[in-house]
Amino acid sequence: MQLINVAFKQIQDEWDNSKFIINHEDEDIHSANERRLSELIGDVAKKLHTGRSRNDQTVTDTKLWLRKSIDKLLLRITKFVEVLVIQAEQDINVLMPGYTHMQRAQPIRWSQWLLSSRQFNIIILNQGSTNQSA
Repeated sequence: MQLINVAFKQIQDEWDNSKFIINHEDEDIHSANERRLSELIGDVAKKLHTGRSRNDQTVTDTKLWLRKSIDKLLLRITKFVEVLVIQAEQDINVLMPGYTHMQRAQPIRWSQWLLSSRQFNIIILNQGSTNQSA
């Protein structure tokens, strides 16, 4: 297992540094990764997907990539929300017009509007469903 992990790390580094070479024989990214893994560790790579269909492999690969991407996005959003909280604290008494049906309504605090986004929660919900098996 250690051998496979080390090889995967090298493949990831090759992708991250735009040094991964895709051959014209590769059907897709998954077969390219499998080919490269075989080049690095030989026949041990063939045991990686024992008992799994090609479709299972593709879904697993995609979910692993998506999980990592969501984690990175959540980290960036968390940092952004921290900045919004600081700004909201500084502007706690600033008022602005609230809108309903595209018309001005009651006054609201700028700080409340800054912190009113639900998108962060939606991403967290999607992260949870991504971590579940299909």
